[in-house]
Amino acid sequence: MERIDLHLLNLTTPKPSEDGGSLSTTYPPGQFVEDEFYRQGETGELILWAPVVGASTKSTTRTRTELRETLANGNLYNWRMDSADHHWLQTSVVVREVPEPSGETVVSQIHVKDSSRPMLKVSYDDGKIIVGFRAEFDQVDPIDTTILSNVPLNTRLALSVHLTATGQLSISASYTLNGARVDGKAQLTAYPSWNPRLLYFKFGVYNQQSPSSTTPADTGSLATYWKASIRHE
Repeated sequence: MERIDLHLLNLTTPKPSEDGGSLSTTYPPGQFVEDEFYRQGETGELILWAPVVGASTKSTTRTRTELRETLANGNLYNWRMDSADHHWLQTSVVVREVPEPSGETVVSQIHVKDSSRPMLKVSYDDGKIIVGFRAEFDQVDPIDTTILSNVPLNTRLALSVHLTATGQLSISASYTLNGARVDGKAQLTAYPSWNPRLLYFKFGVYNQQSPSSTTPADTGSLATYWKASIRHE
C-alpha cells in the first residue's frame, strides 16, 4: 500500500509542550516522532490516539491528535475559497474507539484562521456520521446533518469533502456492509461571508468531550487512517 504523504502536513497531539499547550510538529516536514499518540503501521497506515485527559490548545479543553495542511517548508498553509476551482479532502478511516460517555470524535474539518468556529466538522458520533456546518462565517452554532446511521466501530469509511470556489460544499461517506455499499451525502452552500476568510483542512481524531476529575485515563479516540489526500485544483 502507498504510504500517506506527510510532507505537506503538521501534527498536533495531546503531549504537553514547554508552554503547556499541545505539541505541533512542523520541522522537518513530514517527519513525526512516533509515540503513544501517533505511529505508522507496517503498510503505511496512520494510527492516531487522543485520550480525553491530556494537553489541549489554548482555545479549548478538548484534546486532539490531528494533521493539518502546510507548505513544503512546514509553514502553515491557508487558502481562500476562490483560490482554486476545487478543494478536496479525501480519507479512508477506521474509527476504533470513541470517548465515553460522549461517543463522539471529529475526523475531518474545514477550519478558519483566527476563529474557533470552523466552517465544517465531520464527526463519528455513536454510530452516526454527522456533518456540522456553518453557512455564515462566525455563525455561533453549526447546523448538524446526519448522513449515515448505525455505522459500527471498526468499519472502514471512505470520506470525501469537496468545496468549490463558489461555495458549493459536498460531503460524502460510504462503507460496505455484508457485501453491499452504504452511502450518505450532504449538499450545502457556504455564503459569501466566507469569501475573504483563510481556510485549511484538518483530519485525525478530536474528542468532543472535556475531561473531568473522574475521567478515566484510558478513554479517548482511536482511529486508523489508510488514505489521506488533500488537493486544490
